Amino acid sequence: MSCVFCERVRRGDLLSENEAAAAFFDGFPLSPGHVLIVTKRHEADFLRLTANEGLAVWRLLAPVRELLDRQFKPGGYHLGVNVGEIAGQTVDHAHLHVIHAMLATFRNRAAGFVGSFRRRPNTGRGPDMRGIEGEQVLLRLILSESRSYHHRPLFRKLVEVLRDEGMAGATVLKGIAGFGHDRDMHSINIEVAAFGLPLVIEVVDTQEHIDRVLPKLEALMEGGVIMLERAHVIRYGRTRPPSS
Repeated sequence: MSCVFCERVRRGDLLSENEAAAAFFDGFPLSPGHVLIVTKRHEADFLRLTANEGLAVWRLLAPVRELLDRQFKPGGYHLGVNVGEIAGQTVDHAHLHVIHAMLATFRNRAAGFVGSFRRRPNTGRGPDMRGIEGEQVLLRLILSESRSYHHRPLFRKLVEVLRDEGMAGATVLKGIAGFGHDRDMHSINIEVAAFGLPLVIEVVDTQEHIDRVLPKLEALMEGGVIMLERAHVIRYGRTRPPSS
């Protein structure tokens, strides 16, 4: 079975390497300068690396940091490892993410790093996203956060489908309490039941786009609530970066 990381190491053009590990720029970076440090031996699980392989990976941090310091002059770094699909690993080859903090994504300054270093191909839809205005349709999905799809949170799969289908946008909201068809109360005040808190996914788009994606969402939901409402869009535009 072919492996994109093994092929990348064999092809060369590396930022740095040693006897057991190699470093190169991520092909689908979370930000410019996103580096991956991988083992030369194919092993999917980072936690199953040999002691020598683990040491080889960490030894490459020094030359990688020197390169990124010189090129980007960041204020800090994120180091991340995902083990298993449910944790966000998308390539079955052990690797360490090195992302400089100046441009890194998924950072909450109050709580620190949140989420996984999930790599995703750039579909090109982001910069060319459609504009919508006037009378549109609001699609609302309500489901339990405990629902999963192939060992991953179901809401993540639903959002990925919406994005892959070219929808104008989607927002996920987390409720603090609620009950549904089973009549069981779920609340952040009840520690045991807190895992089943309600999630709401809202999408506003044209009737045509909603009708096209709805069958795929219904097939994934297998329960929960699906609602449609009319919505009048006053503004939908790209968020401008904060001025310096």
